[in-house]
Amino acid sequence: MTSVVDNTVVCPECRRSADVLDRFTLTSSDGIPAEYLRIRCGLLSVLVTAQELSRTAPAPAAA
Repeated sequence: MTSVVDNTVVCPECRRSADVLDRFTLTSSDGIPAEYLRIRCGLLSVLVTAQELSRTAPAPAAA
C-alpha cells in the first residue's frame, strides 16, 4: 500500500531534504487520528509522525 507523494520535507534525523514516500493516518490509543509519513533521505528510510516533522520545519523566508 505504498503511493508516491510528490512532496519533500526536512528529515528529523539528519536535517537533510527527504522525499515523502507515503502518507497515512492511524488512530491513536486515545482515539485521536495521527498522521504518519514514510520518508527517505539518501539511503535512509524512516517512519515519522507529521508532528515530528513540524518541529524540524525550516522557518519561513522573510519577504
